[in-house]
Amino acid sequence: MTFSKKDIQYILTIALSALVYAFGIESFVSSGNLFPGGFAGISRLVVMLVERHLGFVIPFGVIYWVMNFTVVLFIWNRIGHKFVLYSVLWFSLSSLFSIIINVPIVTQDMLLIAVFGGLINGFSIGLALRSNASSGGTDFIAIDLSVRLKRPTWNYLLGLNAFVLVLAGLAFGWDKALYSIIFQYVSTQVVNTMHQRYKITRIQVITDHADKVCEAVFNTVRHG
Repeated sequence: MTFSKKDIQYILTIALSALVYAFGIESFVSSGNLFPGGFAGISRLVVMLVERHLGFVIPFGVIYWVMNFTVVLFIWNRIGHKFVLYSVLWFSLSSLFSIIINVPIVTQDMLLIAVFGGLINGFSIGLALRSNASSGGTDFIAIDLSVRLKRPTWNYLLGLNAFVLVLAGLAFGWDKALYSIIFQYVSTQVVNTMHQRYKITRIQVITDHADKVCEAVFNTVRHG
């Protein structure tokens, strides 16, 4: 596997994105006890449940990295390797930065935390996506299932996020869950604005080699 100047640019952007993401997690998400989507939300839920019931703190970055890397072990041979490596770099740096950086609490206002935390979160993920990376975790699962089942599976992720928010609401109060919905909505809108690849486009291809065409399209755009 060779790396071009564009790859170096991608790697630097991924590092910046990971730093911005970690800042958002530590300065907004953690201070507001919010629950982002995907593995980040599950990791936050585990951190808070362990602290409440067992009396000690597991760093968010540790749980987040372990969950993501576990998925990588299962999907490594089924998704483009460079895409996976970039994503591993992103969530590894994000996890590391969230552990080592010490940032002040910007505000105690929950609405500001949800809105600006969502802006920062969406901006960081948008940067990663522009650099041919993703936040890993549930993105990997959705892509893998889409290929294996030959149908979109992103709605399953919405169901998972909803389930996490219900658990968070039951355990820590519905105000946290509702503010988390605002956070996730703002973040999603920023990602959609920054990353046009997720705009729906339909093309029709007539070929005698459907499997090869599907494989080539997926390896290029990461969509089935």
